[in-house]
Amino acid sequence: MISTTGSGFDYAVDGKRCRGLIFSPALETKAAIVLLPDWRGQSPLAREHAQRLNELGFVTVIADLYGTPALVWPICGIAVATFGQSTFQMLLGVTNALGRSVVNVRLVAV
Repeated sequence: MISTTGSGFDYAVDGKRCRGLIFSPALETKAAIVLLPDWRGQSPLAREHAQRLNELGFVTVIADLYGTPALVWPICGIAVATFGQSTFQMLLGVTNALGRSVVNVRLVAV
């Protein structure tokens, strides 16, 4: 397994400063791939994926979608709230489908 490390580069989008990572293979390059990470940004998992692609001979760039790490926690909070709301709606739907309105009332009261 070839040890690779990404090097950072700065760029701007609509006046917002961003910092991407690029992984370049030491040997022959096959193609270039741009990774768009999830809400966690340039996480260790995204870096691991970039390194695996790099070992296969691909130049890999991990984009910075948010431009600032200060946005990660608010986005995480929104994701958790959305998950909680959808879980609650699913439980209400199940109790309605089963005709258990007493359980439904208890869920709403909680």
